[in-house]
Amino acid sequence: MEEQVAKYLRQRHVEGIDLLIDTYSNLIYGVIYSIFKNQMKDEDVEECYYDVVFTIWSKIDQYDSRKGVFKNWLISIVRFKAIDYLRKCRRLYRENKQETVGGQDDSAEDIVIGKEDEIAIKKMLHNLEEVDEQIFTWRYLEDLSIEEISVKLQMTPQAIYTRISRGKGKLRNWMGGRYDEKS
Repeated sequence: MEEQVAKYLRQRHVEGIDLLIDTYSNLIYGVIYSIFKNQMKDEDVEECYYDVVFTIWSKIDQYDSRKGVFKNWLISIVRFKAIDYLRKCRRLYRENKQETVGGQDDSAEDIVIGKEDEIAIKKMLHNLEEVDEQIFTWRYLEDLSIEEISVKLQMTPQAIYTRISRGKGKLRNWMGGRYDEKS
């Protein structure tokens, strides 16, 4: 079935899209929901879903059955699209929040707590090597993509991922494991 879906998509047959949706829509929605974790509206989920389907349609030539099964390739596209979409929405939310007059919707207590959290995070990141601190700042405080960071630092994306993974381990150790990720 997987190869038939890929074959139809490569040939740009509309049946390929129908088969993709019939076969994998539950999986696609499942991955999107697992990444969004009820943080997004249903229309955002739908928009992300259709963006994923379009991306699979347009990037099908990048799928190589010798490197792995279609389902795994599809899942990786869904994951990256959903994560990118979530980041984009968070960034837009922050920008909209900053456009309100000084964030007047927030109480003074919320603003102080937010600043305290930011200071605590920056202090914790300061314990990392300088390049790792910069990577974490760009990635998690400024929402830059791995590709943007790799260009800025002239490192491969894989090297960035490795440094993030090791940095997370160091941070977890420093925090005594209190904030383990739940993936």
